[in-house]
Parts: sequence; structure tokens; C-alpha cells
Amino acid sequence: MNNNEILRMEFIFDSEKLEENKMTEEQCLNVIRKYVSKYKITEISKGVFDSKDIENTDPFVHMVMNLPYTDWFLKVIKEWNWYIDGDKEDCLNAYYRTVVKNA
Repeated sequence: MNNNEILRMEFIFDSEKLEENKMTEEQCLNVIRKYVSKYKITEISKGVFDSKDIENTDPFVHMVMNLPYTDWFLKVIKEWNWYIDGDKEDCLNAYYRTVVKNA
């Protein structure tokens, strides 16, 4: 696989917000791990999920469309990036831009 041909999502949780919400990073990641285990997506390092198939976008789109609407995710996420074929999308900023635009 060419280095530019990646499909990857990275989650970085805020340790202070986790503590305030009585959650752990492992609890959060386990929700994501359980979901991606149904697809050809592997965790290549803590909080970084990778697909060997550049066309395997559906599970990632599902996370983008649904995680912000859970009762916990936005309370504890610090950084959330999606890497597609060499491009980086800041999912958290994109979500907030969309919310403000549609408010």
C-alpha cells in the first residue's frame, strides 16, 4: 500500500475531561473498538484505527455521523482526525463548523 493511500481515524481524549466525566480512555476506545471489529479496520496504535482498503469508507462515515450525537463523545474528545488518501480532516472542527452553520 502506498503511504498516501491510507484510510485512518485518530482519537485523542482529554484526560481532564475524562476525569470530570468519570470515564477512562479505555472505556471510550472500547466503544470504538467494538464497532470497528465488525469491519476490516485495525487499531495500529492506541486510538488510531486503520483500514488497508482505501474504499472502506462506510464505517468511518458512520462514526463521523454518529459519535457526536452520543451522550459522552463530545464531552471527552480532544482531537479527532480522519486521514484519507494523504489528506487530513479535523472531524471535531468540521462538526462544530457544521453545527454553527446550521444553527
